[in-house]
Amino acid sequence: MSQSLQDLAVLHPEGWDAMLALGELRTLAPQTVVFADREPGWHLFVVKAGLIEILKETAPGIELRLAILEAGAVFGEGALFEDSLRSATARSFKEVELIEIPVTALREYLSSNPAFALDFYRLLCGRLHRIMADLDADLKTLHRRLTNA
Repeated sequence: MSQSLQDLAVLHPEGWDAMLALGELRTLAPQTVVFADREPGWHLFVVKAGLIEILKETAPGIELRLAILEAGAVFGEGALFEDSLRSATARSFKEVELIEIPVTALREYLSSNPAFALDFYRLLCGRLHRIMADLDADLKTLHRRLTNA
């Protein structure tokens, strides 16, 4: 089974293109905030070119970089599932072209294209599983270091 959301472009090329057509192309200068932590999420994003960094402020003025996303990466998907606040900040690292897809339009598209939606959600769940496995490994490493200190 595929390992990332951009694999949908291979699994469902027409569906992927139709999903991207729901959005609007934006070009961002370096260091432009796409969305901020604790802000409402109304869009899903696809990186077309450039780099996006995902950041979390751990203390006032101290940011931890959680990820750097390259062309083809999908982010902001949490907005699909609940009307909640963003859990991190997304910012352009270099000049970026991205596609901004309104969540309402994407939800409608997914509900009318079940085969595409199934693979879309399956890949999202796979990504979440990998993140949780990485976090578990990091916590075990931290625990070992603390008990051996």
